[in-house]
Amino acid sequence: MILATVAISSVAMAGKPERDRQAELVPKAAALKADFKSRCGCDIAVTVNYDSYKAAGDMFRVEAAFDSLTEATAACSSATEKAIICKHLKGYTVAFSANPVATEAGGTITCGSSSNSHCGTPAISRIVDAWN
Repeated sequence: MILATVAISSVAMAGKPERDRQAELVPKAAALKADFKSRCGCDIAVTVNYDSYKAAGDMFRVEAAFDSLTEATAACSSATEKAIICKHLKGYTVAFSANPVATEAGGTITCGSSSNSHCGTPAISRIVDAWN
């Protein structure tokens, strides 16, 4: 009976650092979404594929990946650029990648990130610039 209780307790505790990190990132993703709408005038989905991360430390560069979208879409200051970006960009996803790159499919940019790297502003800018 005691062994069963210990096993259940250890399963319940597994993943706490990952859940804590996710709880830290959820409001930051919401803030990025609100900032993007404020600057560019359109809604996009901002998501983190938490299931792709095996450890909390792997999520270290997620915030930097959020910043990269902000930097790459700085051109939202002009009406023309806002229209172009809003026409093409429907979502932004950050997911674990051992070789972080940025890709675009169906209007969603996916930015890879790991514990020590992320896709970066230049990679996202190349996608955004190609829409012009």
